[in-house]
Amino acid sequence: MSQLSHLECNRRRIISLLVSISLLLGCIPLAVLSNSQQAGSVTIAVSSLNVRDGAGQTHKVIAQVKGQENYPIVQMKDNWIQILLPNGQKGWVASWHVEINQPATPAAYVSPTIETLNIRAGPSTSFPVVGQMAKSESFPRLDAEGDWIKIRLKDGSIGWTAGWLTKEVPSPALIQPAPNPSSQAQATVKSATLNVRSGPGTHESAVGQVYAGDSLTILEQQGDWIRIQKDNLQGWVASWLVTMGSTPSPPSPSVESEKPTIRILNPGTNLRSGPGTSFDVVKIAKEGENYAVLGVEGDWFRIQTAPNQVGYVAGWIVSAQGVANVERKGNESLLKGRTILVDPGHGGSDSGAIGPHLGTLEKVVNLQVSHLLSRKLKAAGATVIMTREDDRKVSLQERVDSSIRRQVDAFISIHHNTSENYRVNGVITYFYSNGDDRELANSIQKEVVKRTGSTDLNARYGNYFVLRENPQLAVLCELGFLTNYQEEVIMKTKEFQEQAAEGVFQGIVKYFAQKK
Repeated sequence: MSQLSHLECNRRRIISLLVSISLLLGCIPLAVLSNSQQAGSVTIAVSSLNVRDGAGQTHKVIAQVKGQENYPIVQMKDNWIQILLPNGQKGWVASWHVEINQPATPAAYVSPTIETLNIRAGPSTSFPVVGQMAKSESFPRLDAEGDWIKIRLKDGSIGWTAGWLTKEVPSPALIQPAPNPSSQAQATVKSATLNVRSGPGTHESAVGQVYAGDSLTILEQQGDWIRIQKDNLQGWVASWLVTMGSTPSPPSPSVESEKPTIRILNPGTNLRSGPGTSFDVVKIAKEGENYAVLGVEGDWFRIQTAPNQVGYVAGWIVSAQGVANVERKGNESLLKGRTILVDPGHGGSDSGAIGPHLGTLEKVVNLQVSHLLSRKLKAAGATVIMTREDDRKVSLQERVDSSIRRQVDAFISIHHNTSENYRVNGVITYFYSNGDDRELANSIQKEVVKRTGSTDLNARYGNYFVLRENPQLAVLCELGFLTNYQEEVIMKTKEFQEQAAEGVFQGIVKYFAQKK
């Protein structure tokens, strides 16, 4: 053995001996030595929770913790979290019974150094432009590749922009404007503990917390997320976890809550001076913006673009709330004479998935969305068949037999998803064969994501019986994850179900429009 090898061997023995002595003396906590140590803490979300000596329900219970108590995270494994108890002991708790609190370290943000900067689908000018960012805007910086920076857009999607044309800026959550709270809308926290995030989505980092009964000042809203301020804390919270209200100060006519609204679905949407493409563009709207509806003229919405300013937007490219969605003239006729089979998944003794947080039964939400979809299809002139119209069990073979017997033009199976990873969320539309099935799945996927604002997990191949054994045009829609707390909450709402059904409907319409 060489002299160098002897020295290395002796060095390792010395280090090992020092670590052993330190551990015996209590100088080095075990948590420091763990390669899988996680930052952050958990808040217990149930009244009482077992702590076990291993990551699984078969392991021995070593302690119990109480609701709303907080514990540091040591490490995570599958759906279990190891926590540090006050006596220094470590134990494992089920992740679906806790709220994870990430450290309040806001992500780095970037802003353009020029007036308007293109956002692209990939890290070079060869990728298509997917949006633009103004000099006054900032977006979270996620990664870099060469001279290009990966950013998170406001709708949760990913984009790339030229790094040499941007600069790092403070997180919006740390910028403290001086609004007059008495003149702004208010909200009250409903959940026991609510994370305040650096951006509008569960993927954004937590910058603080608010608690049940806290009064929040609303600064702006994007889809189902609102930017709030409480004392010196500012950030984004999920609107479905607060009760919306307003102060006695009269709101601006453009934001009156009782007015129907439209939501912009595509970046760079033209708002015009009249109800037609021949009229001048008065404003270019951004994706996610909302406008009050003043009326409907033909297939155009008349909207309030600013105080004392009116504009028009094409009804077939936006999503409406509080007023019927507008379809472009002629689209309805595409479904006349066509037979569509709507298949609400599961039923009867087969409940499908069960939400672990609120106990939501998949069979129930499947049927609710399917009824909404059926009504939309019938209104557009289609003949609609449902494999079940109430809570009863229907075999997979019976579902396929109905499709074959009636020689349907399309078979649409409605489901809601689950995952062992409770953080997974989003929409997936499955197809079995390439060609028409895949085209229909892509069309539905795009429209559902647009209207719900859910994460786009893409259309995918799925080896499901109702697709594999079905010779007719067939897709299976998974409209969200019941195992994700935020999605389980929102999937129970009429608003989400309406937009999900509208997305599936529009996807079907647009698919047949391409086949004319």
